[in-house]
Amino acid sequence: MVTKEKDIERQILDFLVSCSIFVFKVNTVGVWDPVKSIYRLPKSQHIIRGIADIIGIYQGKFLAIEVKTPKRKKLLSEEQKLFLDTVKSQGGIALVATCVEDVIEALGLKGESPIWSVLKELRKS
Repeated sequence: MVTKEKDIERQILDFLVSCSIFVFKVNTVGVWDPVKSIYRLPKSQHIIRGIADIIGIYQGKFLAIEVKTPKRKKLLSEEQKLFLDTVKSQGGIALVATCVEDVIEALGLKGESPIWSVLKELRKS
């Protein structure tokens, strides 16, 4: 079982790309400052706090996926909640995913990817 958000993100991205869905990972960590040994976040009025981990377009709609581990699914920051709510209110698709299956279910993608049969087999074992 995958337990790190980074690994879950990679699996979701790999799956969506295999379905020819335009998606990309948003890097929200900042830039490493070797002098102070910290990550510096850019200071700009145009930086959106709480932006989802994965952004894309699905069937002509803006897609935002916030990735969490199963234990942390309910631990969204206020900024993350606001971002996802804003996407939904503007007609986009916004979801919190803890695994590829969450995305498959939310987007109705069963059977769309060559790796779907592999995922079904993994579930059985």
